[in-house]
Amino acid sequence: MRYFSTRNFIQDFEMKYPSCRKARNWLGLFGVLCILAVPLGAQQAEIRGRVVEKSSNRSVPGQRVDLVSIHEGMRTVHTFVTDGEGRFSIAEGETLADGVYLLNLFYKRVRYDVPLTLSSGRAEETVIEVYDTTESPDAVRVRQVQILLQARGQKIQVQEAYEMENRGNRVFSAPTGTFSIRLDPATSLVPTITATGVMNLPIPQDPEPTGEAGEFRIFYPLKPGITVVHVSYEGDYASARYALRDRVPFEIDRVEARISPSDLRVTSPILTSAGPDASTGMARWVATGLKPDSPLELHLEGEAGPVSETSAGSGESGDGGGGVIDVPNAVDQRKVTLVVLMSLLLIGSAAFSLLRAGRDVSRK
Repeated sequence: MRYFSTRNFIQDFEMKYPSCRKARNWLGLFGVLCILAVPLGAQQAEIRGRVVEKSSNRSVPGQRVDLVSIHEGMRTVHTFVTDGEGRFSIAEGETLADGVYLLNLFYKRVRYDVPLTLSSGRAEETVIEVYDTTESPDAVRVRQVQILLQARGQKIQVQEAYEMENRGNRVFSAPTGTFSIRLDPATSLVPTITATGVMNLPIPQDPEPTGEAGEFRIFYPLKPGITVVHVSYEGDYASARYALRDRVPFEIDRVEARISPSDLRVTSPILTSAGPDASTGMARWVATGLKPDSPLELHLEGEAGPVSETSAGSGESGDGGGGVIDVPNAVDQRKVTLVVLMSLLLIGSAAFSLLRAGRDVSRK
C-alpha cells in the first residue's frame, strides 16, 4: 500500500497535470508573493457580503461565514453571521489587515470558498452563491472523458479526466457517493482520484471500495457547472498486452483516448480510430453518445516504450517527438491562468502595502 507523502503528492500531481508542471516557476513566484503580501499593519478594511441560495434565489439568514487568512496559514480571523436578509459586514471600529483571504462557509454540508482581496477604501459587496442539494444524479452527465495510456517497460500508466457536468440548479450530494468507477477486476491497485476544488486546484479524494469487484467511489459534491474528476493508476504490461474496461454510471457525450507508443495494435468495440494526434503523434481513438455503464473498452498489444527516468516521472513521450504529453483538458489551462491571476493579485496587494507604509513613514 502506498502511503501519502508530500513528495509522492507532488510527483503524482506533476504526472497527472503536466501542463501545470510547466508553471512551477509561477508557483514558486506565488509562494514568494504570499510572503510579500503579509500586511504591514491593521487598517480599516470594510467587508460587506451576502449569501444567496441560487436554487431558489432567496437570501440565507443565520448563516455562519468564516474569513480565513491565507498568509496566516489558513487561520480563521473573523466569523460573521448573516442577518435576516442574508447580509454580513464587519462591525464599525473593527480592523482587518489588507491582504488576500477566503470567505468560507458550509451550507447543507457542502463547502464553499470565495477568494477575497481586502484593501482600505474598497467596499464592494461580495455575493456568495450557494445551492440546495439533491441525492438524485439525473442532472449529471459526463461531458467529456480524456484518456491517456502510456505503455513503458512492464507497466502501463492509465490517466483519465472526467468532465462531470451538473446541468441542474442543485448540488448532487448522496450518501452512496457522487462518482464511482469500475475498473477491470484484474486491476488490484486502488486508483488515485482527485476532484477540482477552490481555484480549480485538485483535491485528493479517498476512493472507497463499493463491495463490487474493482469498483470505487468518492463523495465529493458535484455543484452546478463543471467538476473535473481525475483517475489514475498503473496496470500490468508484462505480457505486452492490456485491456482497458473502465465504466462509470453516467451518460458520456464524448470520449477521446490517446495511446503511446503510437504503433501499438489497438482494437475496441466502442471507440474508433481517429488517426494520429497532430501535436504528439500519439494514436487517437474516439467515441460519442455512450449510455450509462458503457465500458470504455480498449485492447492494446505490442512492444512497450522504453523506461527512462524522465518518462517515468514526467509523462514524457517515447514516440520520438520528445517533450511533455499533455492530456488535453481546458481545466488544466484555466489552472495556470488562475495561478497567474492570483499572483497578480498578490503583487497588487504587496505593492499597495509597501506604498502605504512609505506614506506613513513620510508623515512621521
